[in-house]
Amino acid sequence: MNRQQRLALLSPLLVSSVALAPAVAAHGASTQAPTSTSAAPSAVCKLEATAAADKFDIVLSDFPDGKPLAIFDSKGKLVAKGNADGNGKFDEEGQPRGNYSVKFDKQGKKFKKSVGCTKSPVKPADKVAEVTSVRILSIEPTTPEITCTPPATITVKAEIKTASPGKVKYRWDFDDEGRSGPKTETFEAAGAKTVSVNYPTDAQPAGSGLSVDVQAEIIDDGQSSQKKFFDYKCK
Repeated sequence: MNRQQRLALLSPLLVSSVALAPAVAAHGASTQAPTSTSAAPSAVCKLEATAAADKFDIVLSDFPDGKPLAIFDSKGKLVAKGNADGNGKFDEEGQPRGNYSVKFDKQGKKFKKSVGCTKSPVKPADKVAEVTSVRILSIEPTTPEITCTPPATITVKAEIKTASPGKVKYRWDFDDEGRSGPKTETFEAAGAKTVSVNYPTDAQPAGSGLSVDVQAEIIDDGQSSQKKFFDYKCK
């Protein structure tokens, strides 16, 4: 076989290999993983406390923009449904504290995805403490004779005990002198706290008498301490 014949036979093979080279290169490039990807945002549901002690807001974020979703309670009851806004957000206000879940990514009549809601901790200031007892501890001064001009300072102390953290609203009942305005004591944990007040008095001449009649009242549940009496003689 001469040189021309060999070249004639090889020419089609060379042309084929040249044609295949770009195709092979393109195929290899298509199988390579992309150098960078943008991850889809993760849908988030949070239960956030409100000013009301027993109400919370269900706050959703990073859901598919403008797409339908539905919120369910722990028993599977529908709480709310609608579409996320253009920023993937949706709120449902004034719900009781509990376990909630959100279904989304609707295909046909069914939702394909679900996410649970995280709870916010209930702060002591957000709920009412359970009061177990309230009692008057002391009335001071303890001496029977006091100076009444200028008006005497008479301090009443009471103890409030609770079985849980939270707020306690109370007031003082001064009998004939009326009641004080409402007062609030915050318990970071269950326990006992001492509260005090200055009994309202007027200047009295020497030789006259001054009577103290007081009790502490819990506004939230109506409990009251024992009434405490003390008689002073002005000197």
